[in-house]
Amino acid sequence: HKYKKIRANSKLLKPVKEQGILLVADKIKEQQLPGFIQEAARNFKLNIPADAVDLLIQYLGTDLAKIEKQLEKLSLNVEAGNAVTTADIEKYIGISKDYNVFEFSSAIAQRNIPKAFKIVEYFINNPKENNPIMVLGFLYAFFSKAYAYQMVKSKPDKEAAAAIGSNWYQVQDLKVYARNYPPDHSEKVIDLLMEYDLKAKGVDYPGSDKSVLLKELLFKMLAA
Repeated sequence: HKYKKIRANSKLLKPVKEQGILLVADKIKEQQLPGFIQEAARNFKLNIPADAVDLLIQYLGTDLAKIEKQLEKLSLNVEAGNAVTTADIEKYIGISKDYNVFEFSSAIAQRNIPKAFKIVEYFINNPKENNPIMVLGFLYAFFSKAYAYQMVKSKPDKEAAAAIGSNWYQVQDLKVYARNYPPDHSEKVIDLLMEYDLKAKGVDYPGSDKSVLLKELLFKMLAA
């Protein structure tokens, strides 16, 4: 029963439980994704390093079917045993290794303003591959983690990652972010992201080109 759990009081459940086996597969958690991708990659005889794993996660999310499909595509193009590079991902899946949401959040964390605006210009010029709602969703997740990280930043990296439901690699960006911005910055940015998410969905925004909202948002995020 894909996509949705069967109701506990459903008439279907009783005979299933009596005569068969009921398996409930909860949606995979973000912190479990790296391990899942590494294991799935091994099944395709692929060696996929951490930076390539992170790039896949940022663009494919927790859709396991989509991840499997893209790993299969990589297996047809990358020789078995060779490490999958971010260049391979860019070439065969279509995710840019330089202009992606992962690099965008890193540029913001580093206060690398020229790089952040260069990436946002790329997003504006390539709206199909960088849907504003998808970008905003990723940024919301990043800054929610940034807000949570402020509470546990004194812990060792692995403990901090576990406490906020993240991974060790993202914590490195969050550490940089915490050094470059005051503690209340993430709160202000989260409010901005909620406002711009509504605009991207057409609420109180009559414009047809939603991608330009990202540049306006970036100005406000850096000034917050």
